[in-house]
Formats: sequence, structure tokens, C-alpha cells
Amino acid sequence: MITTVELERPIVLTDITCEDSCRLPGIYGIRNIQNGKIYIGSSTNPMIKRWQGHDSCLRNGKHSNRHLGAAFAKHGRDAFEYLVLEVVDDLDRITEREQYWIDYFRKTCPGIYNMMPADRHRRGYRLSDSCRKAISDTKKSQKRRVSLETKQKLAEAFSLEYPEFIHEETGEIIPAGVGLAKMCRERGLRATSMSNVRHGRYRSSDGWTLVDQGPWNKHREEFVKRDRQKAIDKFWSRVNVGGEGECWEWTEKAPTTSIKEIKGSPARVSWILANGAVPDGKCVLRECLNLACVNPRHLYIGSISDLREDVKKRRGGKEHPNAKITWDDVHAIRDSEEEDAVLAERFGVSCCTIYDVRIWKSWKNDPLRGGANG
Repeated sequence: MITTVELERPIVLTDITCEDSCRLPGIYGIRNIQNGKIYIGSSTNPMIKRWQGHDSCLRNGKHSNRHLGAAFAKHGRDAFEYLVLEVVDDLDRITEREQYWIDYFRKTCPGIYNMMPADRHRRGYRLSDSCRKAISDTKKSQKRRVSLETKQKLAEAFSLEYPEFIHEETGEIIPAGVGLAKMCRERGLRATSMSNVRHGRYRSSDGWTLVDQGPWNKHREEFVKRDRQKAIDKFWSRVNVGGEGECWEWTEKAPTTSIKEIKGSPARVSWILANGAVPDGKCVLRECLNLACVNPRHLYIGSISDLREDVKKRRGGKEHPNAKITWDDVHAIRDSEEEDAVLAERFGVSCCTIYDVRIWKSWKNDPLRGGANG
């Protein structure tokens, strides 16, 4: 909403409409219709552009005047109107005219949102004694929430004496106690990198390292331990973990995985994490015959011959957990001259299963007939 204000003022507006005046430089106001408070501003550019900037900041909650922003958030956009107070032709006097309107509305309005004089500079502006006391009391009452662990780390960092550095190539030694900033300034080193060397996060930087490698070794051990735990957590995040007796299936397509020094199939990695290393010449097998299962309770150690038997079980037979027919059913299918569809409906399987049984593609290890040529 755009309005003009009919008030007594030293400079009279020219005979132009409000729509025209908002496109000229001058003094404007943003008035709260509900309580009558007003914000006074000036613009050396078209006032409508300045209004658009105010409107954007207020809607996004980023206005520099916190009192106006709080009122806008409380009452909403419809509770405010924009006013053209004065069109200023002489831009050198715009600050003077803005201050005039600020003083005018301080006397005639219920309240004003402006906190500072028209020149907007805080330099040289002195707060009242009551305001300064309120700010002081507020800061004194605020307590920094620093954990005990953080306090201990800060204490160790400030109490740590600057260690002794040595250059790996030249053998130059910087004695203990030399300030890190001075050392970096004299030799053109990067302060951040040298600080990491000092605290053991880096082993060396630009050839400089610690004479005592204790901090580096300690940090390295912590880093390896933390990195290994992250890898273990990542491994189990790829597993559908169920109950103790259920299959925990590996969800990734990759047939192998690794956790730092542990490499191999997901089942092998799962066994090593739960039970330790796999003996040489041995394999990790599954009691459930589910190739996707990595539940450590379903895994066991076996030999190469055990692996062959395991493969035979998975290829088919009544030992397979998903088998729907028995060896007697297989013999009946192979001896029958009926159509595949009829046999499939009788035994509750698909026609493809009947066909594979008849051509010995599945159920090949027949204990009675000894194979396809039995």
C-alpha cells in the first residue's frame, strides 16, 4: 500500500501523484497500522526500490532494525503501509530532512522504530547509562556452555610446551620452546600444517617433523582404530540383520568386500570379525546353504572337500532348503510319459522345473541311478 501524508512541513510537495513520487528520491515511512508506530528512512534512488529491499528483508527475517522486524513477524505484512513523506530534490540535504522527520514523529506518534539518528553511524554515539547497564548485566548472566572434556583439551593445548622439531633432509633442529608462529614466519612455513605436526595429526610438513614421535604414534593408533570401526559399521550397514536364527543377507551386488586388512567374501569377513582369522587351507561355509547369508551363527570352517559337498547341496536335492520335491518325486517324473504341464500341476512346481528334472539339468546327483547315464 502506498500513501502520502498530509502534514505541516517546511518543504511543500509538488503537485504530483503518489505513484509518481515513489519513483523519486526522498523521505519515506513504514507505518504499523495497528499501533501507529513508524519507521523513517531515506533513499537517494527511487523510493520504490528501497521499499522492495525493506520488504524482502522483512519477509526473510533479516532486517537490520530488529524492532521493525519483530513487529513485522508479529502483525504480518498486511499491518504495514508505505508512506511518501517528502520528495527531496537537493540530495545533499536528504540526511537533514530525514532527521527532521525522525524528530517530528518522535513528538507526534505513539512510537518510532528508528534507534539511531539519520546519519546511521554508531561511531561517537553514546548509549544511555541504563542501556549500558542492561547490556552489561545480560552479558554477565550468560554462561558459556563448555563441556568438561573440552575444558580438559583446552587446558592440555595451552599447557603443552612447544616441542623440538627436526628437518628430515638437512638435520636442522629447532629447540623446544620456540614459538610456532615465529618458526613459521622465519622459515615461510604454513602455520596450520605445522600445528597439525605439533599435535600429531601429520607426521611431517615441508620436511619438518617432531624429534619425539610419541604424539604422532599415539594419534596414528587412534586414527587406525577409529577408521577400522567406521569400516566395520559400514559393512554391517550393508547387511539385513535379523534374529539370531535367521539369515542375515548381504544386500550389495559385489561378491567381495574388504575392511582395511581384511579382504574376501562377505561371509569370510563376517567370520573374521566374529571369530578371528580363518586357518590356512580352510574355507568359510554356510549351514543354511544361503549364499547371501553372513550371519556368523550360520557359518562354519570346512575343508575343500566340504566345499564341494556344499556346492552339490546347493545345486539341488532334498537337502536344499528350497526344495519342493523329493527323490521319489524325481523318479516318478522321469519315468512318466505325461505332459510337463500335467506333472507340474500335480507336484506343485513350474513346467520349467519338470523340464530341467527330465533332462537331468537339475537333481543330477541321483543316489539310486548314479547320474544322467545311470
